Amino acid sequence: MQNKIEMSDDEIIEDIPVYFSKTLADNLYVLQYPTRKADENANDAVILKSYVKPVNQELKIQYKLDTASRHYDAFKGEQLAIAADGKDRSERMYDSGTMDHQTFVSSKSMENPKRYIVGYMTNYHDKGKEMHLSLINGIIQMRPSFSHFDRFESRRIAEQKAEQESDAEEEEPKHVTVKFARTETDRTRKAREKSFNYLLKRSEDEPWCEAEWCAQDTIQAQLERQKLFSTSDESTGHALSLPHNEYVEILIPAERDFSNVDIATNSTMCSMSKLKTFPLPDQIRYILKDARVVPFERLAEIIGKSIYNEEKILRALPTVGLMIHGNWVVQSEAIYPPKTVSSINGVSAELMCRARDYILYQFYRNEFIDRKKISLVTQVPPDEVEELLLTISKWDGKNGWQLLRSPNPRFEQKYPELKQRQDIFWRSKEELFVEMEQEARSPRRKRKISVKSST
Repeated sequence: MQNKIEMSDDEIIEDIPVYFSKTLADNLYVLQYPTRKADENANDAVILKSYVKPVNQELKIQYKLDTASRHYDAFKGEQLAIAADGKDRSERMYDSGTMDHQTFVSSKSMENPKRYIVGYMTNYHDKGKEMHLSLINGIIQMRPSFSHFDRFESRRIAEQKAEQESDAEEEEPKHVTVKFARTETDRTRKAREKSFNYLLKRSEDEPWCEAEWCAQDTIQAQLERQKLFSTSDESTGHALSLPHNEYVEILIPAERDFSNVDIATNSTMCSMSKLKTFPLPDQIRYILKDARVVPFERLAEIIGKSIYNEEKILRALPTVGLMIHGNWVVQSEAIYPPKTVSSINGVSAELMCRARDYILYQFYRNEFIDRKKISLVTQVPPDEVEELLLTISKWDGKNGWQLLRSPNPRFEQKYPELKQRQDIFWRSKEELFVEMEQEARSPRRKRKISVKSST
C-alpha cells in the first residue's frame, strides 16, 4: 500500500506579511463588556472619571448617562440618587440630584491571557496590507457596579443598629471563646492566598488611584496606538530578502586589508559588510549616530534600496530617529543610554537626554537658537551644552546656532503622515519644556550671607 500525499489545489489569493510587536506587552489590556450590545460603540461614550488598582490590576470607569434622552426615567433617577445619598447630602454620589452616571468595575475573565494576541490590519502608504500582532497582559470584563444600592443598604443597617442600641438596656455579659492560631505551613499559606476571602481583602486594602482618561483622538492616545505597530523585522528575517550573492558574502565575507586602520582610535568604526548583518533598526541607529543629521534619500542610499524598500525604512525610522524639518537625527537615548554620564562633567544620562530633546524641540520651532538660553533652561553646564550643539548644529556667527542641514520640505510634503506623527510627538513634549522655561524665568531666592566682625 502506497501512501499518497494529497496536494492542496487552493489558490493563494494574497500574501500578507505579519509583524510582531512587544512594545505594549506589559501594558496592553483587552476590555470586554458582556452586558452591552455587540453593535454598541463604546468610543462615543463620555468618561467622567477613571480609577485603577495597579497591584490587583483592577479598573473602574464612570460613564455619563444621557439624562435628556427620552429613554431616561427622570423620576426613577431622582429616587435612586436620594436612596444613595440619603438626607445627609455632605458626601453625595450624585451632585446633580439625579443618577447622572453609571460605574463599571472590572473583573478578571481568565488566569492565563498570555495565550492571546491582538492584531491590526493596515495599508501602509497604500503599498500593501500588513498584519501587526501584539501581546496582551490581561483580559478584563467590565460590568456595571451597583454601589448606590450598597450605600442605601449599609445606611439602613446602621440606622437600625442605632435604634436598637438606644432602646436596649444594659448589655448582658457574653461568653467569649479564646482561640489560638496554629502555626502556618507553606502549604496552608499558599492555599490561604488563593482563597476568595484573601483575594477580596487584598483588593479592598489597595486604594483606588485616580487616572487620566485619554480619548481616542487625543495626542497621547495616538502616540500609544503607534506602539501597536512593529517597526522592525525579526533579527533573522531581513536575510531572507537579500540577493544570493550578498547573502553568501554575509555568510563568508571576503578578505579585506585592514592594515591601515588604527583600531585603537576607531573603536566605534563598523564596516559596511558588517553593518548589513545588523537588523534594520540597528543599521539606521548606527548611521544616524555617525551622520548626525541626514536626509532620508542619503540614508536609504547607504542602507541599500535593493535590500530594504522605502516602505520598511520609513516604518523603522521613527523608532530610532526624530525628524526635524525633513531631516533625521538619532534619538537621545541612543547617545546617552541609561546609567551613563557625560564625558566632560559627568552629567547623568537623564539630564543629557532632556537637554538634547529641548535643543531638538527648539530647532523644530525655530531656525536659530541661543546657547545661553539653552544653558539657562536645561540647567546643564555650558561645556555639555556646547557638546550637544556641535553634534547636530553649527555656529552661524550672526544669528546663533542652526542645524547642520537646511530644511527638506519635499520630504515632508511627500510623507505627510510622518510629519503629522512627529508633530504629535513634539506637542506631547511641549508641556514639559514650557514648565522648564517657566522655572528658569521664575526669580530665585538669594541666601543672605551673615558677616561676623572679628574683634
